[in-house]
Amino acid sequence: MTLSQVEEKRIGASTEKIERLCAASVEAGAFGAKQMGAGGGGCMVAYCPGRQDEVAAAIEAEGGVAYVCDVFRW
Repeated sequence: MTLSQVEEKRIGASTEKIERLCAASVEAGAFGAKQMGAGGGGCMVAYCPGRQDEVAAAIEAEGGVAYVCDVFRW
């Protein structure tokens, strides 16, 4: 996920805010994070089993809004 986000940034499809949110997520314990959608926008996803609260707090500290989803019990 994170390597994919590096490529998004390289081709100019990312934003500074998304980059901050992804970096904060990984620093807080996410295994990976990347933007979602067509690029240049406002959604990202972080994979962080067992660290949801910490990653959500990091996202919100950077000005994002966190939604915690349990994809294994959807």
